[in-house]
Amino acid sequence: MSGFIIEATITGPQATLGEFRTQFLDSFPVIRKDSSEEIIVTLSGGDLDPRPTLLNLSGEFSALTFSVVEYAAHLGIDQASHCWIAQDGEMRPGQ
Repeated sequence: MSGFIIEATITGPQATLGEFRTQFLDSFPVIRKDSSEEIIVTLSGGDLDPRPTLLNLSGEFSALTFSVVEYAAHLGIDQASHCWIAQDGEMRPGQ
């Protein structure tokens, strides 16, 4: 079982979301929501940590905001363990 679960909500201008969708959306294993306003994906962290990938994507798509919530896998999504925001290739604390 993976050590943690990540849910990332990706928001930004519709044109940039469309470009992101075309280039990268198929690479995410679980897509919870895909609308013109936001994309929500769920990833699990085990052997390969997806956090650096999300941070790199935020640098490549600087107009998008990646709001990330991490959950301990054994607790599930009822109890967040860490929240952060990735934008323009940088990470900052989130709510």
